[in-house]
Amino acid sequence: MSIVKNISIVFLASIFMLSCAHFKKNDKSKDLQMKAERKLEKVLAQLEELDKEHSEFLSQKARICPEARVWSQKEKKYITIKKQGKKYSESSLQRKGGPIKKQLEEFIRKYPESECSIPVLFFLQQVNSMCFSSTVEQRLEEQKRTIASKPGTVEASLAQLMIGLIYGEVERKAGDRILQDYERGIEEFRKVVEQYPNSPYCIHAKMLIGGYYLRQWKDDKAIAVYNQVLKEYPESIFLPTIHHILAEVYSSRKEWENCKREKEILLKEYPSHPLSEGLADEIQQIDEELQRQKKP
Repeated sequence: MSIVKNISIVFLASIFMLSCAHFKKNDKSKDLQMKAERKLEKVLAQLEELDKEHSEFLSQKARICPEARVWSQKEKKYITIKKQGKKYSESSLQRKGGPIKKQLEEFIRKYPESECSIPVLFFLQQVNSMCFSSTVEQRLEEQKRTIASKPGTVEASLAQLMIGLIYGEVERKAGDRILQDYERGIEEFRKVVEQYPNSPYCIHAKMLIGGYYLRQWKDDKAIAVYNQVLKEYPESIFLPTIHHILAEVYSSRKEWENCKREKEILLKEYPSHPLSEGLADEIQQIDEELQRQKKP
């Protein structure tokens, strides 16, 4: 399975569109998903435009002063990008990013059970990184204040979840390499599960733990986490995604029997889900591979 370290707006947009294309059979889930799609459709277009402007802004910064690692507020104020009659600056990015951030925060609070909710968490982190110059420490402190002011609440559990995501962006040195602090992120996600067992974000925390293990190539731990989620949340809207992830992990390990099992479950239980498209052919290819392996 290909692991993407730096998730872009375009990549997340594709996940969002895939997720929102599927509706479960019961009316409640269908209505929830339709509301989620309507809420996010316009925001998605705004995000893509914001991502383009941010890229132009970074390019201009690099041209003006390629050696600068930290820009002063005075320097940032006077960086303006002129392109096709438009001017882009940090302040313009913040003006556009602010309403997007607000809509994403509103969505994640209102639709925690939506299949779109995990991509939205990453969208939110991306907007914060692109548009707001607050440091990692300031962003962590903001979430900690929410936890302190609203102890034991769903809001506090969401803040704890966001702390885990923020740590996933922190870079640390490991020998001569620079790595994200995924282990610390996992620790923070576990706090959601342990301290807020009734929160609707517990399943998000567990899904993200599995994802962070995959980013570290710790397949066995990721598989264990995802299988645990399958057992604990048998009616979750995330199940098709989990079966798909497991199938991809098993495929990368060339464990064809396990890979086939996950694909067959996905095709049988969720035949209309976009992730089931083309699975019949893939299962047939796996059968052919297994037959070849049996030949002397």
